[in-house]
Amino acid sequence: MRSMQARQPDSPHALPNVPQQPVTTAKFYTIFVTIKSVEQQDIQAAHRMRAILLRHRTALINQMRGLLGERGLAISRSPEAFSASYRNCCARAHMN
Repeated sequence: MRSMQARQPDSPHALPNVPQQPVTTAKFYTIFVTIKSVEQQDIQAAHRMRAILLRHRTALINQMRGLLGERGLAISRSPEAFSASYRNCCARAHMN
Protein backbone atom coordinates (compact mmCIF):
# COMPACT_ATOMS: atom_id res chain seq x y z
CA MET A 1 0.00 0.00 0.00
CA ARG A 2 1.25 3.46 -0.84
CA SER A 3 2.15 5.94 1.82
CA MET A 4 -0.36 8.76 2.22
CA GLN A 5 2.36 11.35 2.68
CA ALA A 6 2.31 14.45 0.55
CA ARG A 7 4.95 14.28 -2.14
CA GLN A 8 6.84 17.10 -3.72
CA PRO A 9 5.85 18.18 -7.22
CA ASP A 10 7.99 16.19 -9.62
CA SER A 11 6.60 17.76 -12.77
CA PRO A 12 9.17 19.65 -14.84
CA HIS A 13 6.42 22.20 -15.52
CA ALA A 14 5.97 23.10 -11.85
CA LEU A 15 6.86 26.72 -11.24
CA PRO A 16 9.20 27.22 -8.28
CA ASN A 17 7.67 30.39 -6.77
CA VAL A 18 3.98 29.71 -7.43
CA PRO A 19 1.92 28.54 -4.44
CA GLN A 20 0.52 25.08 -4.87
CA GLN A 21 -2.44 23.37 -3.27
CA PRO A 22 -2.36 19.66 -2.35
CA VAL A 23 -5.26 17.67 -3.80
CA THR A 24 -6.11 14.11 -2.78
CA THR A 25 -7.32 12.00 -5.68
CA ALA A 26 -9.62 8.97 -5.70
CA LYS A 27 -6.58 6.68 -5.58
CA PHE A 28 -5.54 8.14 -2.21
CA TYR A 29 -2.34 9.88 -3.10
CA THR A 30 -1.64 13.57 -3.06
CA ILE A 31 -0.71 15.64 -6.06
CA PHE A 32 0.09 19.32 -6.13
CA VAL A 33 -1.75 21.73 -8.40
CA THR A 34 -1.00 25.37 -9.02
CA ILE A 35 -3.46 27.81 -7.48
CA LYS A 36 -5.23 29.87 -10.13
CA SER A 37 -5.04 33.64 -10.05
CA VAL A 38 -8.19 35.76 -10.06
CA GLU A 39 -7.57 36.65 -13.72
CA GLN A 40 -7.30 32.97 -14.67
CA GLN A 41 -10.54 32.21 -12.81
CA ASP A 42 -12.28 35.09 -14.62
CA ILE A 43 -11.12 33.83 -18.01
CA GLN A 44 -12.26 30.30 -17.16
CA ALA A 45 -15.66 31.61 -16.04
CA ALA A 46 -16.04 33.57 -19.28
CA HIS A 47 -15.22 30.45 -21.34
CA ARG A 48 -17.75 28.41 -19.36
CA MET A 49 -20.46 31.02 -19.87
CA ARG A 50 -19.74 31.11 -23.60
CA ALA A 51 -19.98 27.33 -23.80
CA ILE A 52 -23.32 27.41 -21.95
CA LEU A 53 -24.66 30.12 -24.27
CA LEU A 54 -23.62 28.12 -27.33
CA ARG A 55 -25.34 24.98 -26.01
CA HIS A 56 -28.53 26.94 -25.33
CA ARG A 57 -28.41 28.59 -28.78
CA THR A 58 -27.97 25.19 -30.42
CA ALA A 59 -30.87 23.74 -28.42
CA LEU A 60 -33.18 26.62 -29.38
CA ILE A 61 -32.22 26.40 -33.06
CA ASN A 62 -32.88 22.65 -33.04
CA GLN A 63 -36.27 23.16 -31.38
CA MET A 64 -37.25 25.81 -33.92
CA ARG A 65 -36.01 23.65 -36.81
CA GLY A 66 -38.15 20.79 -35.49
CA LEU A 67 -41.25 22.98 -35.22
CA LEU A 68 -40.71 24.52 -38.64
CA GLY A 69 -39.97 21.08 -40.08
CA GLU A 70 -43.41 19.93 -38.93
CA ARG A 71 -44.83 22.77 -41.03
CA GLY A 72 -42.81 21.68 -44.07
CA LEU A 73 -40.01 24.24 -43.86
CA ALA A 74 -36.54 22.74 -44.05
CA ILE A 75 -33.76 24.93 -42.65
CA SER A 76 -30.01 24.33 -42.64
CA ARG A 77 -28.25 23.48 -39.37
CA SER A 78 -25.81 26.41 -39.25
CA PRO A 79 -26.82 29.36 -37.05
CA GLU A 80 -26.20 31.83 -39.91
CA ALA A 81 -28.38 29.89 -42.35
CA PHE A 82 -31.04 29.49 -39.67
CA SER A 83 -31.09 33.24 -38.99
CA ALA A 84 -31.44 34.13 -42.67
CA SER A 85 -34.11 31.48 -43.32
CA TYR A 86 -36.05 32.46 -40.21
CA ARG A 87 -36.10 36.13 -41.26
CA ASN A 88 -37.38 35.12 -44.71
CA CYS A 89 -40.10 32.95 -43.14
CA CYS A 90 -41.19 35.79 -40.86
CA ALA A 91 -41.23 38.29 -43.73
CA ARG A 92 -43.39 35.95 -45.85
CA ALA A 93 -45.75 35.39 -42.91
CA HIS A 94 -46.22 39.16 -42.42
CA MET A 95 -46.94 39.65 -46.14
CA ASN A 96 -49.80 37.14 -46.08
